[in-house]
Amino acid sequence: MKQDIRKDVVKDPEAISEFWGWFIEHEARFFEAVQTGNVEDGFFKLLAPRLAKLHPGIFFLTGLFGSKAELVLTPDGNIKNIVFAEEIVSMAPLLPNWVFTALKPPTSIENASIQVGHYVFTKDNLHFYANEHRIYPDEIDLSIVYDEYEESADEIITSGIYIFLDNYLGELQSITLIDSVTVIGRESANQELIPITSLQDFLTWRKTEFVEEYESNYAIDDNDSFSVYKGEIKGGFPLVAYMNTQLLEWENKPSRPYIIRISLEYQSTHTDGIPDEETMIALNNLEEALVDNLQDGSTYLYIGQQTGDGVREIYFVSKEFRICSKIIYEFLDERDGDMVLSYDIYKDKYWQTFERYRKHYNL
Repeated sequence: MKQDIRKDVVKDPEAISEFWGWFIEHEARFFEAVQTGNVEDGFFKLLAPRLAKLHPGIFFLTGLFGSKAELVLTPDGNIKNIVFAEEIVSMAPLLPNWVFTALKPPTSIENASIQVGHYVFTKDNLHFYANEHRIYPDEIDLSIVYDEYEESADEIITSGIYIFLDNYLGELQSITLIDSVTVIGRESANQELIPITSLQDFLTWRKTEFVEEYESNYAIDDNDSFSVYKGEIKGGFPLVAYMNTQLLEWENKPSRPYIIRISLEYQSTHTDGIPDEETMIALNNLEEALVDNLQDGSTYLYIGQQTGDGVREIYFVSKEFRICSKIIYEFLDERDGDMVLSYDIYKDKYWQTFERYRKHYNL
C-alpha cells in the first residue's frame, strides 16, 4: 500500500520518550558536568551510546547558555539526518536548567570566532565572492578568501571555514543554501572581495530569486523515454543503467535540487557482479515498491537505476529532504533480508550526477 508522503509524524515517539525519560533521570549530573567542564566523562560518554541507539548519525554539542546548559543535536552536515535531530528535540522536556536545540544555531557575526589548530577565523580575516556559471546560473558557488591561507594546511583551514559558516549562518542555512565552497588566499582571488558580514544578505537574496523562478511540476506519463546503457567499471565488470532520458532534459531541474540515492548491496551467483535471476526479481520488487512510495510528480521524481559490481543504486530527485528521509528510513528498516540497504540525500541543483547519461554523453 502506498504511504501518504505528506504525513509528518515523529518516527518513533515511544523510543524518543524513553530517551528523554532517561535524560531526566540524569540531568542534574549532566548539568553539573557542563558547569564544571567535565563533559567528556560526566556527560558525553553516557549520552553518545544512548543517542546512537535512538538514531545513528546524530551528534551533539554542549555548553553554557547563560545560567543554563544547552544541548545541540546536529546531523553534522548530513542532510538525511536533519529531520531526525529536529524530531528528537521537538519532544524534549521543559527543564529549568536546560535548553535543547536542533541543529547548530546562527550566532552573531560580531562574536563568531572559530579556532582550529592555530588558525583563527573571524569576520575580519574572511571575505567571499560568488562564481558565476553560464550553464548553471543558479548555482551558489562561493570562493571564501582567508587572509592566513596556506595551501599546505588546506584541509584543516577548509574544515575551520565550514565550522565558521555553520556558526555564522546556522547549520540549516549552511547546508541547504550553499552549493559549493572553495577556500583560497588573497593572492588567488580574481574578483572584488566582499566582507563575510554580507554573506547572509547575499544568500537571502539568492534564495528569494530562486524560489520565485522555479515552481513547476513534471507531468508523469507513459510517454517518458527510458534508455538502457551498458558499460564497464573498474576491473572490467559490467554496469547496466536504466535512466529516464526525457526527464534528464527537463529545463526545471533546480525545482528538485535534492538527489536521493538508495543502495541495495546484493550477493549473486554470477562472478561478474550482475545479479542472478532470483536476485534480480528481489531487486526489481524493492525498486517497484520504492517508486510506488515516492513517485508523485509534485515532490519526487524517479530518475532510474544502475546495477553492477554487487550494488544497485536507485535514484530519485526531490523538492524536499525531510519527509522523504523518513519514508525511506522506515521502508528500509522494515526490510531485513540478505541485502545491505542504505540511502543518502545530497544537494545537486542541476543534477550533474547524471550528466553522463544525457543525450550528448556516452557511458
